[in-house]
Amino acid sequence: MLRTIQIVILVLSLLDLTASYFYVNQFHKMFPKRDASQVEANPILKYSIKSFGVKEGMIFGGILVFFIVVLLVLNITDKYLYYLAGVFTMMLVYHGLNFKLLLGGFH
Repeated sequence: MLRTIQIVILVLSLLDLTASYFYVNQFHKMFPKRDASQVEANPILKYSIKSFGVKEGMIFGGILVFFIVVLLVLNITDKYLYYLAGVFTMMLVYHGLNFKLLLGGFH
């Protein structure tokens, strides 16, 4: 049975992957001639985007990354789970700020 913190991390991971997809996809729509993988920090997603394109790469890479997160969540101790929850929360804030800047910045 999954504990609450494990479920929270898995949900945060899915939100992070979804935000990454929307950000990379929006960048690709705005700048179709530029390499969309340059705005992704995750090396697995970056490689997948370069290999398969934006949509297929994000799906394939996202499944792989989520599988890795599931393995981590099931095998690390609580203190690291709380750290991981903080990391994913920080990444969601980072996505929000980057997306806002991509769409026109702060005025």
